[in-house]
Amino acid sequence: MLPVSSLVLAAVASCAALACVPPLAVAASHTSSREERIATAREDRALGVLERQRPGPGDPTCPAKVEGGATPICWTSELSTARVFDVEADTRYLAAAERRRTSQALRDVEAAACGGISVADRVESPFAHHEDILDVEEIRLPGREGRVAVGARVQFRAVPGLTAGELQRVVDCHLARDSVLGHDVPEMRYCPLVPFGARATVKSGTGSYFVEVVSDDDRGGRDIAQRARALWP
Repeated sequence: MLPVSSLVLAAVASCAALACVPPLAVAASHTSSREERIATAREDRALGVLERQRPGPGDPTCPAKVEGGATPICWTSELSTARVFDVEADTRYLAAAERRRTSQALRDVEAAACGGISVADRVESPFAHHEDILDVEEIRLPGREGRVAVGARVQFRAVPGLTAGELQRVVDCHLARDSVLGHDVPEMRYCPLVPFGARATVKSGTGSYFVEVVSDDDRGGRDIAQRARALWP
C-alpha cells in the first residue's frame, strides 16, 4: 500500500486536473460552529452529497429513504428530535467531509464500497451508536504469552432498517475507507474497524446482531480489543 503522504499528493494532483471543488479551508479559532456547519453544507451541496443537519421539531423520527438508495438504518440516537450533536460528533463530520473533498482515492473507494449507504453511516461507524450496543466480549486465542486478545465481538440490538446484510455493508464500507486512509483516522479513535489488519464478520442473533472484528496482526488485535472495551461501561 502507498504511504498516506503519497496518496494525498496523488489525490491533490488528480483533483487539480479534474477541477475539483476547492477544499474547505481550516476554520480559524474564532470561527463559530454555526459558520463551520454552513461552510460544510455549502461544500457538500457542491459535491452533490447530503449534508448532515441537526434535527428539529417535526422532523421524521428516522432518516428518510433516498430515492434509489437502501432503507436507512434507524439507530436509536436518531429517534429523538431533541438529540444534541456534541462537539466530538461535529468534529468527526467536519474531518470526514474534508478528507472526502481532498482525497480522490477516498472518493473512489466510497463509490465502490459504500454505494447506497447514507452519508451519516459513512461518517460515523456503527460503533458510534452506543445506545444500540448490548454487549462487548474480547476474542482471545492461545499465544506465546498465554491467551492473547485478537479482537472483539460486539452485540447490537435490532433496530428498524438494520439487517445482517446491511450492517455487513456498512462495516465493509468503513474497512475500505480506513484502509485507503492508511488506518490513520484520528476522528474515529473509538472504532474497532480502524486498526491495521482488521476484518469483520456480521452474524445474526436473537433480536440482535454480532460484529466480530479480528486481526492477525498482534498490535492490531490488541488495539481492536481495547477500543471495543471502551465502548462498554
